[in-house]
Amino acid sequence: MVRSLYNPSLMAVGRKIDLTVLNRGERSPDPYRPTPDELYYLGKAYFDDGLYEKAGSLLEKLFRQWHLNLELVPYRETARMLLFVNIERKRASEIVKYFEIIKEKYPELTIPFDKVLPVGEAYRAIEEYERALLVFRAAVEETFGKDIKVTATLESNGEFAAAVDTLRDLWLEFPDLPTVVGAL
Repeated sequence: MVRSLYNPSLMAVGRKIDLTVLNRGERSPDPYRPTPDELYYLGKAYFDDGLYEKAGSLLEKLFRQWHLNLELVPYRETARMLLFVNIERKRASEIVKYFEIIKEKYPELTIPFDKVLPVGEAYRAIEEYERALLVFRAAVEETFGKDIKVTATLESNGEFAAAVDTLRDLWLEFPDLPTVVGAL
């Protein structure tokens, strides 16, 4: 039985086990097992330093062993970092796995453009062609949406002819997606 020192009403009861108390300075024969916080923060530090292999091994261990018990922010950030680590590693099935987690659980999370194209390539690599098409299509539509803002800026600065020329060039440059045709 284990009780809280500060709140004796908090307790846990388990099966009977033998407990060995070590003398001061004596090393434990038990193997060291890092806590979820240690795995997360050390993995995050490696990730922030660009050491993706080291980060990946710690974060994968964290996700494999503790994903059901992780708090919201560490879960989201672990999935995001593992997506980016696996993009660096070029592991298609793992890219798709972590992208799906992010897409389903955290649709508000923004993924940088340079990371979206490898996601589409990963879907294509695992022969999920329709999903790959959806990712590439979304990337094209987002790019068109950003590029078309240039025409609004030109128009607001009194450059109407330049805005029309730029818009015409964009229509010719991009595929006939509904967003592009609608702008036309």
